[in-house]
Amino acid sequence: MNLKIRSISLFITLLAAFAVNSPAYSADTTRTHDGWTIGAVPSLGYNSDKGIEYGATADFYNFGDGSRYPNYEQMFRLSFGHTTRASQTVTAFMDLPEFGESGLRLTGFIGYETDMLQPFYGMNGYGSPYRPAVEISTPDDPRYDADEYISRLYYTYDRTMWRLTADLQGDLIGNWRWISGIGLLDIEIRQTRTHQFDADLPNRTLYSDLRNVNLIPQEEANGGKARYLKGGFVYDSRDADMAPESGVWSEAFVTHFMNTLGSEETYTIASITHRQYFPVIPEQLTIATRVKYQGNIHGETPFYVLPVLFSSYRIREGLGGSQTIRGVQQNRVVGQSLGLVNLESRYKFYHRQLLDYDITFTLNGFYDTGRVLSSEEDNLHHGVGAGLSVIINRNFITTLDVAKSLHPRDGRGGIYIHSGYLY
Repeated sequence: MNLKIRSISLFITLLAAFAVNSPAYSADTTRTHDGWTIGAVPSLGYNSDKGIEYGATADFYNFGDGSRYPNYEQMFRLSFGHTTRASQTVTAFMDLPEFGESGLRLTGFIGYETDMLQPFYGMNGYGSPYRPAVEISTPDDPRYDADEYISRLYYTYDRTMWRLTADLQGDLIGNWRWISGIGLLDIEIRQTRTHQFDADLPNRTLYSDLRNVNLIPQEEANGGKARYLKGGFVYDSRDADMAPESGVWSEAFVTHFMNTLGSEETYTIASITHRQYFPVIPEQLTIATRVKYQGNIHGETPFYVLPVLFSSYRIREGLGGSQTIRGVQQNRVVGQSLGLVNLESRYKFYHRQLLDYDITFTLNGFYDTGRVLSSEEDNLHHGVGAGLSVIINRNFITTLDVAKSLHPRDGRGGIYIHSGYLY
């Protein structure tokens, strides 16, 4: 077995890449990698919704004999993270595009997440007004209003979540595949324990206010168990899995939650996502687009599941925040039915072989928008920004995004450091 162990520090890689005298951009698509590659990254970053983040991520890629490169035969990711805003995550993810000899693709995820200050801005987007003065406690801030101020933790609640998912995909015709899966979500929600952060803060939040007037049903307010089966279809013609430059990746499936599996409620969610990659300048400039719809088609999604976005690869949360509408507050857009559009340009301005690494830098510009479709009170929420990505061996991607919302009702903006492209 060809085993290559690489401990990758993003900061050191950046310095080394620019220190080497080389052309600004020199594409080489013939180079391949085989065997196992391990990338271990101690992480230190910042997310405007979560504060300073620190932890570690380890990626394990098996490229086999190299014939599939840049696609891999196996991928495993282990990660741990903690933030200064009292959140912690421990996750493990695997993706096996060639599972055994069956020709199936298996993806699996297990994760534990706890967030004592989970952002919560109500339901139905603009149907739940955001008033900055309610949470601004600093008189120097121009948004400060002593008469309106309630608590700097007003737009939060305390949440703990376990997630376990497993999905199988199998070939149909051409680039079409079927997908089926099973998932378990255990979610516990509590009133923010404000006294643990500041003894002078009132024990009051938007969550408690909505619960007191029954806008959050009492039987859903503390969370619950969600168990589901998933089924549908995937079309995938991308030229690469992690950093595609051309092709289409689309999916349509339903996720059915049922009491017989242990779910608290019975309901069905439909998810449709279309992603397309346009090579404007081959091997250098790509325009990437994503259009997503998620909506309830049977029953009613309980309050504690509303922020969850389902896909054929990994579950995300939103809309709003680093993975959906950058620049808009995390989970600002929550409702029974959602729509999302992302448009991003990715320009490779620097490529270099350094030791046994392929290192590529890209400049990214993006526009994100979305809204709650099931509420007439909501409207489009917009975010714009730019980013820098470092791609190592065409798979290991670290991205810095700086974004701004286009309306003060969605916050001022955000700075995000995350692994991978959004789509």
